[in-house]
Amino acid sequence: MNDIPFIAGSNKDEVKLWLGVADYFVKLNYSFLGSILGIPRVTLKDEDAFEAFNYYRSEAWKIRGVIEPITSLNIAGNLNTYAYRYDWDDHRRFFIADFKKLIGASHGTEIPLIT
Repeated sequence: MNDIPFIAGSNKDEVKLWLGVADYFVKLNYSFLGSILGIPRVTLKDEDAFEAFNYYRSEAWKIRGVIEPITSLNIAGNLNTYAYRYDWDDHRRFFIADFKKLIGASHGTEIPLIT
């Protein structure tokens, strides 16, 4: 077991996927046409609070899901370990939301790029 390669990683904005649908952080505004189609414009209520909460919860995710397991394997003698952080967040601004701010490099957004 000490020679098996192990890789673990997390995303820069790991929790934005969930924060972006929380009433506490986002506000839904319906235009006349949007109310007919059921498509709101999504805006952040407090961008600084949203970013701060994302930063601390995403860092905690990285510690529990990447740093601690790799450290445990290193202590057990497996030094064949690797870690990554996925940062790509080049989403487009669309008329319903600024997806770069709202989603960023959230959980699962790396999957289409690596498969």
